[in-house]
Amino acid sequence: MAWKYPSQQALAQVRGVEFRVGRTGRVTPLLWLYPVTLEGRRISRVSLGSLERWQASDVRPGDHVAVTLAGLTIPQVDSVVWQTRERAALSAPPPERYHLLSCFTLTPERTSECSAQLLARLTYLSEQLGMRGIGEGTWQALMEAGVVTELLGWLALTPEQLQQAHGIGATTAAALMAQFDTARQAPYATWLTALGMPPGGDARLGDWYTLAGYSRTDWQVVPGVGPVRGEALVAFFSHPVVQRMARQLQQAGVDGF
Repeated sequence: MAWKYPSQQALAQVRGVEFRVGRTGRVTPLLWLYPVTLEGRRISRVSLGSLERWQASDVRPGDHVAVTLAGLTIPQVDSVVWQTRERAALSAPPPERYHLLSCFTLTPERTSECSAQLLARLTYLSEQLGMRGIGEGTWQALMEAGVVTELLGWLALTPEQLQQAHGIGATTAAALMAQFDTARQAPYATWLTALGMPPGGDARLGDWYTLAGYSRTDWQVVPGVGPVRGEALVAFFSHPVVQRMARQLQQAGVDGF
């Protein structure tokens, strides 16, 4: 059987399905494909966008999908062309376990479940705080070595502890320590964003303890903050782990805490 597609569309076989948990707890299915070329680009993976879409399309390894480029740049699945008879067993992460306030830290009972979201949180934090040369790969190595197990676990690290991670020697450890020290000087507003404060919060309203005392009614007075955002902000500032992180930052001398 021959399948013919326009030049802007390609037929690809699914090699595997990965479920990624993002910083905010959103579960996103990612299809790994046997590479195809589309508009001069080599495509080997594509996001399905949402868990609901994966459940509706029931894509499994071995299936064939039609891939297009949205805006000539972003690969996307246009449709499932055909499905293999042998359906591989897949288990998606339960979405109810992940949210804006989950997985700030790894616990023995949830290490495997929380690793992906914590990694996403750490990567976002280092981007917001402007840590040069510290990305997902660095955090992954530190997590795998058991050196970093929570969002602010790097604050009290020593060069010797950093060198326990694969690929980090004395020179790299010194560079990391320098970036960590610089991050402590980041503005208060930047720190609030890096910690994952929900939209609507504003550092100009006061220091940490002022904002932690805001009620839902107080937040709704702020322009652009309605009942839903107000509830999310109250939940964030009152969360025990978030409050503990605020104390850590206060002890580290971070402005605003």
